[in-house]
Amino acid sequence: MPALRRLAPRAAARGSILCLVAVVGLLPLAAAGCVIFPAAQAEAGKPQPHRQQAEGVVWQPLGTWAGSGSTQSESFIGNSGAFRVRWEASEAGAAAGELRVTLHSAVSGRPIVTAVDVRGAGQGESIVSDDPRVYYVQVDSSNLDWRFTVEEGVFGTVK
Repeated sequence: MPALRRLAPRAAARGSILCLVAVVGLLPLAAAGCVIFPAAQAEAGKPQPHRQQAEGVVWQPLGTWAGSGSTQSESFIGNSGAFRVRWEASEAGAAAGELRVTLHSAVSGRPIVTAVDVRGAGQGESIVSDDPRVYYVQVDSSNLDWRFTVEEGVFGTVK
């Protein structure tokens, strides 16, 4: 029994040393957690800088027409109501020519907006807008060969 009594204090001392090492080793970690965790909470509560996102437009072709004289296009759907009309005209006769390109409602036939109204040869671009609907284009022209493209603007966020 005396041998057991001598071992007991050593085991108790060894256990307390291990406990002391564990406490001393974990104390800095616990302290660091107390400092880091509130900082992380403060960062989470702050509004984060907002990434700048730009609004943009992409032009999708709806149709291209070419000819001389007056004509009417087939119907097409304009979902956004925003159109870009790119046009060019060249002289086809001795007299100065005219070109007028008008978007009409395909339902009622009424003119919505005149996109091009020029005299003589040239080229250009027009941006026009209206409500989404079904359209057709009426071309009124004399003494000019013409070509134009109607494109629809599709709007969105550029990431």
